[in-house]
Amino acid sequence: MPLPFKKVDPDLPDNRQAVFVELLMRDNNMLTQCLNSMQKSIDTGHIEPLSADTWKPINPKRLWYIPVFPVTQPNKKKVRVIYDSSASYKGNSLNRELLQGSNVNNALRSVLTRFRNGEVGFCADMEAIFYAFALLDDDKDFTRFFWWKDNYPNREVTEFRANFHVFGNKSSPALANVGFRYAVDVSDCSI
Repeated sequence: MPLPFKKVDPDLPDNRQAVFVELLMRDNNMLTQCLNSMQKSIDTGHIEPLSADTWKPINPKRLWYIPVFPVTQPNKKKVRVIYDSSASYKGNSLNRELLQGSNVNNALRSVLTRFRNGEVGFCADMEAIFYAFALLDDDKDFTRFFWWKDNYPNREVTEFRANFHVFGNKSSPALANVGFRYAVDVSDCSI
């Protein structure tokens, strides 16, 4: 699923050095949980370290580096790694170049009304829903970020990129909702 840019060729400056410096200065007291989260993303193929074959961008003008950092919800105490696509450099950011999409989430009243229609109701927690939708190869270089080589903080910092839509792009919620609805509509199973 493509990133929905406002313009065909987004005008993003080279922010590589600014993001590289930011990662090195972060004080991270949740390091173990972040490393576990990143390892899970590496193991599932959601992100990938750049190799000699993938380091050179497909198009040098279609390139952006995203700062990553952990956040927690006070009630859950679960760490979520955020890709800060709103981070600005020279007056621009990835999120400023992306379309947000309309709010296609279900309204609570509508959900409760439809829930009463059938004999059985289903409820699900869509953990990592954005990772269900792959990025186009041409868009992967917009999701580059820095992390420690082999996911070990005592190693040097190297470049990674996402293979799927990330939590932090303003377009991800709408794309996930549209993609999920499409998958349900075209599936051959009856619910």
